[in-house]
Amino acid sequence: MARFDSEADVLLGRFPGAEKGYAGITAKIEGYVARERQLAGNPDAYNLRVQLSNAAIQAENVTEPTHNQTELLESSFEGNIKPRADKATAFEHQCRAVSQNSGSLTPTEIQNVNAACDPLASAAVLFDRKYTATANGLANLEQVYQREQRIQQGLVQESEKLE
Repeated sequence: MARFDSEADVLLGRFPGAEKGYAGITAKIEGYVARERQLAGNPDAYNLRVQLSNAAIQAENVTEPTHNQTELLESSFEGNIKPRADKATAFEHQCRAVSQNSGSLTPTEIQNVNAACDPLASAAVLFDRKYTATANGLANLEQVYQREQRIQQGLVQESEKLE
């Protein structure tokens, strides 16, 4: 849990950059298509329009490797971190159950249970917070990707028609 806490800080810090990266690629494509629009109908600018269209397609292709990395991260998160979160929650519930039903335990046993459970409860709060933030961040990043990808595809289609 402690390792994830530190790794989550790094991940959470990268999400805004990835979102800006997607938007930046879209802006670049918009610029190419805007320039193509200006040149539309000019037979002397055909080669330049083709070059702009190709540049738009190439820029769109840059989006996919970033998205692939995000998908790998999400898969790792679901496969590695989610099971740990589920186990931590289960252990925390067990600790609460034992401490609430401590009538049959000796004072020493109660002290031992509390010594084991208190650090878990403290760590679980931070872990849950970062787990939720990371899950929400990944979901938001996917939404940003989907939105930007739709815009990019529309611009590339327009660009191809302008050639």
